[in-house]
Amino acid sequence: MVRSPVFLKHKRSMVLYGVNLILMVLTIAVHAEESKGFNVLPGTATAPLGIKVPTPAQTTAAKWQALVCHRDICELRVVRLKIEPVENETEMSHVSLMRTRNSKPGEFTVAIFAGLPVASNPVSTYFTTRTPRTPRDAISGTIGVVFTLPDTGICRILPRWNKKSADDFMTLYVEQGSQRQAVGKIPISVLNRRFKTRDILIWAGDLDGDGKLDLITRNTPDSYSTQGSNSDTVISNGLNVWLSSIAKEGELMGLAASLDYWQDLVEEESGC
Repeated sequence: MVRSPVFLKHKRSMVLYGVNLILMVLTIAVHAEESKGFNVLPGTATAPLGIKVPTPAQTTAAKWQALVCHRDICELRVVRLKIEPVENETEMSHVSLMRTRNSKPGEFTVAIFAGLPVASNPVSTYFTTRTPRTPRDAISGTIGVVFTLPDTGICRILPRWNKKSADDFMTLYVEQGSQRQAVGKIPISVLNRRFKTRDILIWAGDLDGDGKLDLITRNTPDSYSTQGSNSDTVISNGLNVWLSSIAKEGELMGLAASLDYWQDLVEEESGC
C-alpha cells in the first residue's frame, strides 16, 4: 500500500512527539532522583550563635524542620535558617536561626532536617538522650537500650564485641527478632571513659510514619573529642539519620543523611 506524503509526515511527527515525551519523562525522573537528597544538621544550630559546618547542599531557601522534644514527646517544627559563607574559611558555612525561636522550659532540639519524608506530628518517639534508664535496659548490659515497638515488638540497641577476631572496637547493633544491623563502631579505648550508648544513639522513633524504627545517631570515628568541663563525657563529631523506608533487602533501615562534623560556636566562644 502506498502512503501519501501527508500521512508519512504526520506519522513522523507522532514518532518524534513520542520520543520527546519519553525523553521528557526520563529527564523528570533523573531530576527527581538528583533532588531526592536529604540533609541534616545538629540541634545546636538553633543556639544563639549557631554553628559552622561544611557547606551543605541545601540553602537558606530550603524548608527546614526541627525535631523538638520534651522528655519523650517530640514534634517537628518549621524553622528558618540563615546559611552564609564563613569569611577566610573555604567550603565552610555559618548556620543560624533567622529569628529567635520561643521554646518551653525543658525542650531540646535533637536535629534539623531538609527534604525528609516525614508523616505527621507528633512524631512517635521511643528514646532520646534524656530517657531514663530502666531495669529492662540493664538486661542487655550496662550500656544497652531496650524498648518495645507497637508493631514489631522488643528492640535492643547495644554494642557487641567480636571475640573471634579480637577487634579493637565494639559494633553498635540494632536487633529486632531475628534481624540485626550494625549502625556504628565504638573504639574499645573509649569504653573506660564512662561511655554510654546514648553517647552514640541520640533518638529512636518513627520519623517517616511507616510504623518501623528510625534512628538518629552520632558518627563513631576512630578518634573521639571531649567537650565541656567534664572530660569523661565522650562526644563524636558527626550525625546520621537512619530511615526504615529506604532500607534495602535484608536491612532494618537505610542511611538517609549524614553530617561528618560541625563546630558549635557557643562552645567556641566560651573557650571550651
